[in-house]
Amino acid sequence: MTTAAHAPGATGRPRLGLFRLLRRLLAVPEARYPLAVEPAPLTELPAPDTLAIFLGRSDVSGPRLSPSVTADQEVAAGQPLGTVGDLPIVPSPTAGRIAGVKQAPDVRGGKPGLAVLLEPAGNGDTAFAPLDPSCASVDDLRVRLRKAGVQLELPEAADTVVVLAADPEPGITAALSLLLDDPSAAARATLLVARLAGADRPVLAVLEARAAAIRMAAAGAGIEILPLAAEYPATLPEAVARRVRVKGARPAVIPLARALAALGAVELGRVPSSRVVTILDSSGASIGNFRVSMGTRLGDVFAAAGVEPEPGDKIVTGGLFRGLAQYSLDAAVDATVDALMLIKKGTFRDWSDEPCVNCGWCLDVCPEKLPAHQLTRFAEFSLFDRTPDYGLDDCIECGLCATVCPARRPILQHIRLAKREIAATAAIVADDTAGPTPAPREPDPIAVPVATVTKD
Repeated sequence: MTTAAHAPGATGRPRLGLFRLLRRLLAVPEARYPLAVEPAPLTELPAPDTLAIFLGRSDVSGPRLSPSVTADQEVAAGQPLGTVGDLPIVPSPTAGRIAGVKQAPDVRGGKPGLAVLLEPAGNGDTAFAPLDPSCASVDDLRVRLRKAGVQLELPEAADTVVVLAADPEPGITAALSLLLDDPSAAARATLLVARLAGADRPVLAVLEARAAAIRMAAAGAGIEILPLAAEYPATLPEAVARRVRVKGARPAVIPLARALAALGAVELGRVPSSRVVTILDSSGASIGNFRVSMGTRLGDVFAAAGVEPEPGDKIVTGGLFRGLAQYSLDAAVDATVDALMLIKKGTFRDWSDEPCVNCGWCLDVCPEKLPAHQLTRFAEFSLFDRTPDYGLDDCIECGLCATVCPARRPILQHIRLAKREIAATAAIVADDTAGPTPAPREPDPIAVPVATVTKD
């Protein structure tokens, strides 16, 4: 039963004013997490003998995925390694020899799929003729990004495009390292992405401590510099989008690494071949930044960085709050990985299935003032249709609620489950309206940073 304190008001949000006031009279845990304003040192890691380039799953949930290469075949940089239906996908990041195709873990949290094993013979090879991003047609630019495998995921109509040159979580400094390495490239990438989106407002979002210097580097480029507070969760894409949104506008937020990949594909004709990855320890502190070849196994990254995971340790791709757990060190770095976190055995507490104790601490720390405890209950008992009335769509998935929960409930995972199920239901309804019964679909991953590492 819904209590008066939690009943949705006219806006669909619970009326929590009196309840929150009473809560603030009690001791509530602090949830303040500063972001790093100085990047960790950057180390170039040598490419391993074999790269594992993940293609994806091949089953009944859509067009069949197939490798387009075979063992012992020589490939050039930019040559597609697979097809989905008739569409070529996943260009090779470098020239080399195909060592085989095998099942491999999905670093993004999905089920295992096919990966092409590539023995590299180059690094950062030119695959296409360079283009001038200011003179080439938008259609030509889009074709280039598609051939290079760069996915910007721009909406059809975006009035504002933000290139996010700040790292999303505490301890991670991969984006900051890229920004300071070449501020001019960050500015050019911002203009390129805005042109591709047809947006008349290009924005480069940086930490406040770096705003003045970056503003000077981008002087005359017609780019707006958006300073961000160096405190989590101010740099999350969802929070940044709300900072720049104006009435009627549709902002798009693109991570700097992805924008720079697009710039490299256009200006240099290169397929993205590496990522800057921050390695974090159990406390979330940075061990260092490392430039890693795409397709490098997580185990090889740790070995090259001098870090040794042991049985019982936890491995997370991403940060302390929103990262994805990895069950195997055979998963490989791809364009989504900006950090690797090693959580040593005995330094973490597992999530609990205990019920909510109604302490209200999640209400106090939520930057969107959402009743996370209610959203979690609805998701836990499959009452997904009730979550939109309690602000589900406004959740930015920062995970602060879970950091203060005394019952150790997996609040963020429940909220992500609710979002996934509502989206799946909406897709099925749309497909039913359009015609034939939809094929089974692969669910999106839910971040659960408590998986145990397995070793060879």
